[in-house]
Amino acid sequence: MYPFARYRLAAPLLALIMGLASAEPSAADQSLARGFGPMTLQSAGKPWSHQIVRFQDGTRGERFELRAGDCESRYTDDCRTDRERVEFSERSPGQRQNSEWWYGWTVYLPPDFPATGRVLTKLGQFHQRGDSGPELLFDLHEDALQITMPDPVRWDTDPMNPLPMHRVKDIWPRSRMIGQLTEITMQARWSPDPSGYYRIWINGQLVDAYQGRTTNDPRGEIYFKYGLYRSFVQRLGGGATPPTLVAYYRDVVRAESRAALEAMR
Repeated sequence: MYPFARYRLAAPLLALIMGLASAEPSAADQSLARGFGPMTLQSAGKPWSHQIVRFQDGTRGERFELRAGDCESRYTDDCRTDRERVEFSERSPGQRQNSEWWYGWTVYLPPDFPATGRVLTKLGQFHQRGDSGPELLFDLHEDALQITMPDPVRWDTDPMNPLPMHRVKDIWPRSRMIGQLTEITMQARWSPDPSGYYRIWINGQLVDAYQGRTTNDPRGEIYFKYGLYRSFVQRLGGGATPPTLVAYYRDVVRAESRAALEAMR
């Protein structure tokens, strides 16, 4: 359903990534996402955390860097709950429920992007206002980018002891993300009843489709987060230092139709 007729990332990779120009430090906390509500940067506030960059082809993007100890405490409990992050979080207004939304974002992970074992590294999150916990997560594991969907019936309020996932699925090989551009497109209806659904495409290929409840609270709006976020850092074991992670994002967009989304890219 909704096959994509063309693949947008045909430009040479070197022209897009290796030709990065100088960063724009004056815009260090500015999100380039379009179609969303205002974004707040959640980070440790380090000089390297987030930068606006300009690619050789003239387009702009965002560079995120996460180093060991980069926990955030102003908006989250990261510094007390074994988590580290540099990511943008959408403020109100988010996405209203019981209507269709389209999302897109492109991420580039450099060739030296490290494996992190059992530490969970997220490259996109959908949450709901209130105490219900996340609705859908994009987790990068040892072998694949994985969709994890918490239980849409029970509320998950303890980040240190999360409930078992309702749905888990590998959707794209990790080997096809490292050193390559990955374009993610998602269609979703957020709903606490069986009319909910989502469909996900990567580089134009349909990789996942789900029908059923997608939220557990009819009251809260849905909001999006993107950047770098890792949880359960101590799973590295042996007092190991978490590796530095770097990721580039571009074309982070949201629209109410596929046509509108494509026009924004």
